Amino acid sequence: MTRPPPISRSRAARDALAAVIIEAFEAPASTAPLEDLTAVLVGDGVVLAPERAARLTPFVSLVRGGEGGALLPACDVEHGPLVQRLRCARTALTTAHVHPRALPGALGIAAVLLAAGLFFEVHEVLEREWRTLAGARRRCHQGLIQIAVGLHHLAHRNPKSAVRLFATAREKLAPLGPSYAQVDIAGLLAGCEGWERVASEGLEWPDTLPLPVLRAAT
Repeated sequence: MTRPPPISRSRAARDALAAVIIEAFEAPASTAPLEDLTAVLVGDGVVLAPERAARLTPFVSLVRGGEGGALLPACDVEHGPLVQRLRCARTALTTAHVHPRALPGALGIAAVLLAAGLFFEVHEVLEREWRTLAGARRRCHQGLIQIAVGLHHLAHRNPKSAVRLFATAREKLAPLGPSYAQVDIAGLLAGCEGWERVASEGLEWPDTLPLPVLRAAT
């Protein structure tokens, strides 16, 4: 796939956006903040009702108030990456509705986010569940997270960290067998091989190489 959308340099905005995206996947009726933030960042002054404007509080460093209750982007440098990730997330939501997720819960959401190149959001949605797990299930989630973070590092031109993360992910996932906890482990690791080579050789992001696919075992 083409290089994934950039991530905001503001940690607060990055984390808040991930929460908004994940909420939209977990509860399709909760897409209002996603739509409102998109409208604010791409529009030339958007008027929101007070209760809807309040949902954008986590983005106060990037969104400012305007006359008559209008909301405007505060910083072109920072809101550009947010807009790209918002558009990517909205496309992924549409795809998810057309192609129902085969994996349950957090794994299913992570599968769609991974395919969309939203690697940080994969980390966020799986880490919440990882904290509650133990044993092999915990190692499985950790391996999946490490693949996503490895791809994130590779997309941000940090191949050395990607090499390390891909290797530790393989160490955790391979012993679980060809499938585990409904996940096609063998297929996922096979899909990682090309990315491991790219990272180990320090190459640029390859637009034509398909991403590893997180899918249900057959």
